[in-house]
Amino acid sequence: MLMQREFKEGKLNAVALHLSNGDNEKVEEEDLKQMMTMIKNKRREMMKFVTKEKGSIVPRACKYAFWNMCTF
Repeated sequence: MLMQREFKEGKLNAVALHLSNGDNEKVEEEDLKQMMTMIKNKRREMMKFVTKEKGSIVPRACKYAFWNMCTF
């Protein structure tokens, strides 16, 4: 599996770290789905900060960079 290869090569990411407790393919798929859900939720949360106009603490350059990253 891809994650097992990354783990052996020392190229850890969030999914590989979750998998460090087991080697089951089913667990890998569940962890991947869980991570994708977490990413989607955090992106949505960040979008609220980016689209806020009044009283925003996010610099305009950061807003543009985030917006461009999400609209590819």
